[in-house]
Amino acid sequence: MPIRKCVVCSKKEEKKNLLRIIRKEDKLLIDYQQKENARGAYLHKECAEEMLKKCKIWLRALKLEGNCWIKELEKIREELLN
Repeated sequence: MPIRKCVVCSKKEEKKNLLRIIRKEDKLLIDYQQKENARGAYLHKECAEEMLKKCKIWLRALKLEGNCWIKELEKIREELLN
C-alpha cells in the first residue's frame, strides 16, 4: 500500500488511513474515494482541528496562491469536525 505524509503532523501513514483534500477547479474538496484526478494533500482525520495552523503548508502542497483559499480550508475543517 502506498505511504503518504499528513500535511498537519508530518507522520507517514498508509494512504488508506488518511483523508485526501483536493483542489479541483476553484474549490477544495474531500476526496473520500481517493480517486479524483486532481492535485491533493493528505491528513489524519484527528488532525483536522489543527489544520488551519498549517495554512502555508496547505497552500504549498495544493499549489495555491493568496489568502482567499483560507476560507475554503475553513469549510473543509468544519466538514471534517461535524
